[in-house]
Amino acid sequence: MTRRLLLNFNIDPIGHHHAAWRHPDTDPRLATDFEYYARLTTHAEDAGVDAVFIADGLSHRAGDTWNPVLGFEPFTLFSGLAARTNRIGLILTVSSTFSPPYTVARQFASLEHLSGGRSGMNIVTTTSDAAARNYGLDALPDHPTRYRRAHEFTRVLVDLWRSWDADALAPDAAANRFVRDGAVRPIDHVGEFYRIDGPLNSPRSPQGRPVIVQAGSSEDGRDFAARHADVVYTISQSLDTAQEFYRDVKGRAAGAGRDPGQVKILLGVRVLVEPERAAARAKAAELNDLLPYEHKLAGISRILEVDLTTLAPDDPLPPLPAPRDGHRFQTQLVMVRALVEHGEVRTAQDLIERLDGGQGVSSITGDPGDVADHLEEWFAEGAADGFTILPQVTQSSGPNVLDLVVPELRRRGLVGDPPPGRTLKERLGLRY
Repeated sequence: MTRRLLLNFNIDPIGHHHAAWRHPDTDPRLATDFEYYARLTTHAEDAGVDAVFIADGLSHRAGDTWNPVLGFEPFTLFSGLAARTNRIGLILTVSSTFSPPYTVARQFASLEHLSGGRSGMNIVTTTSDAAARNYGLDALPDHPTRYRRAHEFTRVLVDLWRSWDADALAPDAAANRFVRDGAVRPIDHVGEFYRIDGPLNSPRSPQGRPVIVQAGSSEDGRDFAARHADVVYTISQSLDTAQEFYRDVKGRAAGAGRDPGQVKILLGVRVLVEPERAAARAKAAELNDLLPYEHKLAGISRILEVDLTTLAPDDPLPPLPAPRDGHRFQTQLVMVRALVEHGEVRTAQDLIERLDGGQGVSSITGDPGDVADHLEEWFAEGAADGFTILPQVTQSSGPNVLDLVVPELRRRGLVGDPPPGRTLKERLGLRY
């Protein structure tokens, strides 16, 4: 059977270039306009995209132009989108560090029933001390502790969703029975972080549970993905490192007793596409001009946790630290270290150009054929099972992806009709 390239479309309202909110194509006020999200999501559904996705953050710095708008709380937004759509998957982000498992289990059970089994849960461990202070802590727990909590968090959620058998609900007024005997059970969980009796107070959903998505490429993240994730979101700046990640996570899944084919790797790519290549390059230059040099260095410094703000464009980069437990963005640090070690990045300006106004996600700028060529090569070469598309300027490049790139992928036979079934699990070819 021919592999079908999977497509996940990020509906960030502004875009994945840090100057996108300043570009004339962008109206930042649409970040809290539900009708905008609904139009973009139904557009993606009509184009044949498998799922839409939104990231989330739990803090904000006043006056910050690095990430000026976060928009809606995801459960609220996606509950509305579930009512406006019929086929597309709905993947939203949840912090395992700060979210109570029983509440999350109930929220997803509701979204599952509202959508007919089309939800996905992107589990993150959160990387911000500011978020910790919003939730009553002075600082984040260390990296290993956050991942131990994430493992237990995920196990508890799955147990809660399974606390109802699929056919448990069997109301029989004559027999004075609402559910089948023994079909609803407590989970009686006692662990390092949680004590939860259960059962969940909601019947099992059409797909049994949400699709579990994970983002993070550290050792802890890879181990978590191999043990729990149905879909893994990753980033890479080179084909060989993407192939290494793909082989590694699939191998770890097999080592954990799972079918590697049931762990779908979706590579994040930032896309700036216009009908003509020259127009795309011109817009890329506009975006670059809208982001001051000092702002670029400050943003990269936050990611690497190394102060680069005093560097001139031609100054060599200082030595970068090795990944450590306390580092917030281990994936990005490992990626930048690899670029330096391979001689692809030497100076501050080299790094700015390579990251291209983003946080390290690979960028594609060009016409629809350019974008399709890149995706086809990485898919065929075993770097990914599909892609999470991150439009650099969502309000213009987003529709262009859906109207120009997706049809080109379909013409090449890479994107076809999904398997039968309405649930996201069935659409992605998952079994659980």
